[in-house]
Amino acid sequence: MSDKLISVVMPTSSRQHTHASLLRALGSLKDTSTDFGQVEILLRIDDDDPERVNAVPELVSEFGVKEFIGPRGEGYNNMGGFVNDLMTLATGKWSWLFDDDSWVSGNWQGALQAVPCDPQNGPACIAEFYHLGESQYTNFPTCSPPGLIMPTEAVKKLDSKNPVDCQWLSVIQQSNWKIICLPGVTYFHDGRIRA
Repeated sequence: MSDKLISVVMPTSSRQHTHASLLRALGSLKDTSTDFGQVEILLRIDDDDPERVNAVPELVSEFGVKEFIGPRGEGYNNMGGFVNDLMTLATGKWSWLFDDDSWVSGNWQGALQAVPCDPQNGPACIAEFYHLGESQYTNFPTCSPPGLIMPTEAVKKLDSKNPVDCQWLSVIQQSNWKIICLPGVTYFHDGRIRA
């Protein structure tokens, strides 16, 4: 582990989401962080995705990303494996499962820094609000899985399976971990269906 606060775990594919949506996701993380040097961006890119592969130098320069480039396999059906690939690179105290068509607002970094990170006993964290398209939901007292944040050491012990966000939530619930809502933080998810 390093002294990074968080590893942002983001499988990405230009087949599903545009480069602009990826830049919006990354830009929101950078623009809302209080110390971007404490944020580690990890991208899982398909080796047959020239748009994303060719963008790596720009993404490294702009956002300091670390990339794992590998076979696409069955695409979304391999999401658990993609997350496992990224976890081999993760060095932050926390890991945030972040969709490449999502973005965040609010002081998530300040709120997260106030939460003690214990890979044995939790807690997990999530934005206070979740937007899917035009609809807003509160993540308290129940939790919507997208955008979960867990201690990295705990995630590294998982063999992530699909759907990853639901698996993480199941582990949190089975472990009786508390879920801390990060106050004033909103996780936006595009939610548009693409062909």
